[in-house]
Amino acid sequence: MSCSECDSVSVSFLLTAEAEPGSMPRLLAPFARRSLVPDSITAERRGDHLVVEIGLVAAPAALLRAIEGNLRQTVGVARLDRKERAALHPPAHEHRALMARMNRTDEHDAGRAV
Repeated sequence: MSCSECDSVSVSFLLTAEAEPGSMPRLLAPFARRSLVPDSITAERRGDHLVVEIGLVAAPAALLRAIEGNLRQTVGVARLDRKERAALHPPAHEHRALMARMNRTDEHDAGRAV
């Protein structure tokens, strides 16, 4: 395996697909088959089409190529673009702040438990 296959990247898949009830599950299936949960998903209906953006942060480059191939073969996909940039871990202070917010939320939710 070359180093480029080990690299992590942040990527957004930008898709246009037919606006049908089964479109979203079909678009998410390549991620689910690999036990991945996208970091972001946005979808908007525009007439007979859905405009969808599915984002992953710090995913293995080799895995993304396979997902992209699956998405291109998905029934109803009219267009697929891939927007990529090098994955960067958040600075330590940002990570600590995020973890602190998550802990406060967990403590707040625990306090409301009956």
